[in-house]
Amino acid sequence: RSSSEDGLDEASLSSPVHIFEIKGSSIMASLVNASDYGLEPADATELAGGDAKVNAKIIDNVLQPAENLSSHQRVVVFNAGIGFYVAGKRTTIAEGIQLAQDTLATDKGYEKLKELQR
Repeated sequence: RSSSEDGLDEASLSSPVHIFEIKGSSIMASLVNASDYGLEPADATELAGGDAKVNAKIIDNVLQPAENLSSHQRVVVFNAGIGFYVAGKRTTIAEGIQLAQDTLATDKGYEKLKELQR
């Protein structure tokens, strides 16, 4: 489970994130920041969505490969990286973030979105 100190129920670019891992009978707590993994911080207001049209454009932009990641792309990479780690797909959060960045660098997600929209 993770939660951000800014009140979000997901990993945030604007504040530390509490991560709680349950392994067997023990619970390990840690505090991480996006900047710990080379992800530039962003204010929560930068990540705000809008109506359906605005949100669709955000999703479209997130899935397009970019040399410099937008704040929306960075928050997706951070959350996906943590997700890959907790799902056991990678052994560290850093490896999970790298997988998310590598995946985003391709156009596979964008192509899948366009396929689903047809």
